[in-house]
Amino acid sequence: MAQLFSNYIIILPIVLLVIVWWSIAPNFMTYSNWMNILRQISMVAILAAGMFFVMLTGNIDMGLASVVGICSCVFSKLMVEGHWAPALAGLATVALGILCGAISGTLHTRFGIPAFIATLGMQYVARGMCYVVTNSSPITQARDAIDAVGKLIAGEELPKETLSYSTLLMISSALRAVRIPLWNCCTPGMLQAR
Repeated sequence: MAQLFSNYIIILPIVLLVIVWWSIAPNFMTYSNWMNILRQISMVAILAAGMFFVMLTGNIDMGLASVVGICSCVFSKLMVEGHWAPALAGLATVALGILCGAISGTLHTRFGIPAFIATLGMQYVARGMCYVVTNSSPITQARDAIDAVGKLIAGEELPKETLSYSTLLMISSALRAVRIPLWNCCTPGMLQAR
């Protein structure tokens, strides 16, 4: 019983918060409020789901946020200055996330560099590449295709030709986050005692 309690103790504060906010604000339990909450946490939740698998193997990915940053910079640059179609820019962003993950995973599994060090190195490489890609200045111009996600969230009509590139970015980040377990599955001795 004590083990069960310690495993699920984190649920108690969440339930208490829901009860408190439900009593304070009656519209807290409405469909529109819960959709708003889910929209706001969607990217973090996807990244956390990927990080869960990394941590399950006893590792940690220090470069995740920086890789998300470089993917965002590259996507924006391709859309705004390169005039790429949203779907093509999204696929390029997914490929970049997979490449970053493959490099970190290879350093960890094939060369024996601890995941903490390999991903810490990727963090600095990705952060530096953000400065290179953007010339150390913000990308301020926005094309109509980039605004489509905001229109979708606001409930306005989304053009049929627009692919949800934020979804592609989140999938790319999640794929990048789970790369350590995927690489470990292909490595002899994965099940050795840690």
